[in-house]
Amino acid sequence: MVKFTEFSRLCVSFLLGALCALPAASQAENPAAVGEDRFKVSLGYFLPALNTDLRADSSTLGPGTNFDLEADLGVEDDQDLARIDGYVRLGERHRIGLGYFTLDRGGSRVLTRDIQFGDVTFTTGTGVSASIETDITIANYMYSFFQRPNQELALALGVHYLDAETRLATTGGAVTETASAAGPLPLIGLDYVYAPTPRVHLGLLGQWFSADVDTYDGSIINARATAEYFVHKNIALGIGYNYFRVNVDTDDSDFKGSLDWDYNGLQVFATLRF
Repeated sequence: MVKFTEFSRLCVSFLLGALCALPAASQAENPAAVGEDRFKVSLGYFLPALNTDLRADSSTLGPGTNFDLEADLGVEDDQDLARIDGYVRLGERHRIGLGYFTLDRGGSRVLTRDIQFGDVTFTTGTGVSASIETDITIANYMYSFFQRPNQELALALGVHYLDAETRLATTGGAVTETASAAGPLPLIGLDYVYAPTPRVHLGLLGQWFSADVDTYDGSIINARATAEYFVHKNIALGIGYNYFRVNVDTDDSDFKGSLDWDYNGLQVFATLRF
């Protein structure tokens, strides 16, 4: 079940308040043309669906069990949250973009099979609670190699920095095991903005990366589409869709195992742009 946080309620209230400005849009001055802004920030409400397949290995017990956090342990498969994104333009063709959101999910279930998680084996019939906390920080450098008054196409070099901790515990907490991992996930792709009218801005971002080096073998996909309508020259209301997936096997000293994690969902947001 979706849980509404207080911050998310504030975001929704902010969006509804901005919606009230729509009747005044026809009286407002047109926004700056594509590529002529210097600063942009969007605050919104994001409702992603999530799926997490995980394996945590042990130096003593060997490879762990592949399991699905949502299906096997009852962890919530969706969550409402607040999300912030934006960028600063440095000169005519260069932008630095940043974004952030955090996920905190949990659940419990009686196991129908043995699950080895790190140095602990949770046996069939045991009641187990699980939690996963994930902070996602997004950074992008964008170089605009094509610009027109109503279009902009940029090379997007990005990093998703994930800081995640997964905890499994028997009912009552007598036996607990934790696995955590943190690190940058690089991405490369294209960012495109098109304005069919001065007040309507459409955006597409597609990024991908794959590598097999040292202790890391995996791939990452990030895709996002947005549509914004400017109710004022500096304020827009928008809707977007974001899909992200990371599939990685790692033998790093901090975390040994595998992660196949994806989220996708709709976002509604308000934008401030100068």
